[in-house]
Amino acid sequence: MRTIPNVLCGLLLATFALAWTPAAKAVDPPVDGPVETTVKAMLEKGMWAPPQQGGTKHAYTYASFKYGTPRKGNYRTDGTPANTDTTVYPVRLEVEITRTFTDGTVKKETKKQTYNFFKDGFSEWTYRFMSND
Repeated sequence: MRTIPNVLCGLLLATFALAWTPAAKAVDPPVDGPVETTVKAMLEKGMWAPPQQGGTKHAYTYASFKYGTPRKGNYRTDGTPANTDTTVYPVRLEVEITRTFTDGTVKKETKKQTYNFFKDGFSEWTYRFMSND
């Protein structure tokens, strides 16, 4: 007969085993994947761009930029086109964004984020935000 402490210990070990995943391993830039300059340009324009009304200036300093292992995408979790064989290219980066406002005030913000890049239905690069790391 199992005692309550044995059962609880077993549950804790099982929970730890399921929750623990090894850190994402950086790989060389993929041959068919997006190049680093394309990734940075897309994120600087689409994710972190200054407001449209102007006046605020942004400067970007990248502390790290890593590619993950390419894999087959899933339309539900990755946002890839449905019913297609789409390859997803994970990218994890750390960037410091320096915002200079019209009154001269400066604000620095560090972002550690993961994105999945892939080609859309028109064979153009696009991405989906995955997580703040």
